Amino acid sequence: MSAASQPVQQRTNIAWIIIVASGVVAGLHTWKLAHVLSVIQEQLGFSLLFAGTLFGVVQVAGIIGGLAVFLLSEVISQRRTLLLGILLLVSGSALGGASQDAYVLLATRII
Repeated sequence: MSAASQPVQQRTNIAWIIIVASGVVAGLHTWKLAHVLSVIQEQLGFSLLFAGTLFGVVQVAGIIGGLAVFLLSEVISQRRTLLLGILLLVSGSALGGASQDAYVLLATRII
């Protein structure tokens, strides 16, 4: 292996680490839904059906937002879009984990 290909290989390895870490962060963000659902139901006085529907609407909004982000990635590059997505996931998860109110949990879920 030549010395010139060594930095390219190192950058490729770092890129894979970042991509896998992003998937882990996104997965952690998704799996907190079950725990939050009972808190939302209790604090806001919603039925289980309404609370579940509310989170379903949030998920659909996430899908539509994902389509918009895809179009944005064509303009600002996939790399910058990935970094922006990671920052939003980390900030939404951190704020949601520190919240003491159901309304704040809903707001951080939108982030």
